[in-house]
Amino acid sequence: MKSLRCRLDSYENIGFDMDGTLYPEREFIAQVYQPIAEQLGNYCKAPADAIYANLLNRWEEKGSSYPHLFEEVLAFYQVPFAEKIINQCLAIYRSYEPQLKLADSIIELLNDIRKSKQLFLVTDGNPALQRAKYRALGLDRWFKENEVIFTGDYGASHYKPNVAILHRFEFLEGEDVRRRSIYIGDREIDRQFAHLAGMDFLHVDSFDQFWS
Repeated sequence: MKSLRCRLDSYENIGFDMDGTLYPEREFIAQVYQPIAEQLGNYCKAPADAIYANLLNRWEEKGSSYPHLFEEVLAFYQVPFAEKIINQCLAIYRSYEPQLKLADSIIELLNDIRKSKQLFLVTDGNPALQRAKYRALGLDRWFKENEVIFTGDYGASHYKPNVAILHRFEFLEGEDVRRRSIYIGDREIDRQFAHLAGMDFLHVDSFDQFWS
């Protein structure tokens, strides 16, 4: 952690992604798939715990951005595709109130850099759900309202790597300012976002190793 702190010393503005960067996204997935598995159990001839394992395995293989995971699970259990069932799963997913917690090492770093650095957060996804995660993690302790962008508020066309949304951060205006900025994320799309914005990028390629 000391080496990470030293690496960030040369930057004035430090930005973060949220899912997979400030907490391991699997923690959220492991929670939200439980009620979804129970819902699917009303249609699939299988116990909820087997459906839950199926969902988790597919997520591990294909990731959160894969759009057909629920459809594949229905096909696996030979349930005819029904938009109603998919919408029920999505409604559970988007309205879920997770129980999440920041790692002590992340709290330590945020407490430290908040004293002298400008922080900001940019996160994609359903805005109601992303705000629920934001609240659960207690991120309002370090990121003020004008330092957070939920890109979903403006539609999927504003998701990363689109950098047009950054104009909402007055403190990031100007190429010189961007060159003194860094964005920390876990996905290739985060890297593209930082590059297009003219910022440096720090990759969280393994959550546990990065924050240890």
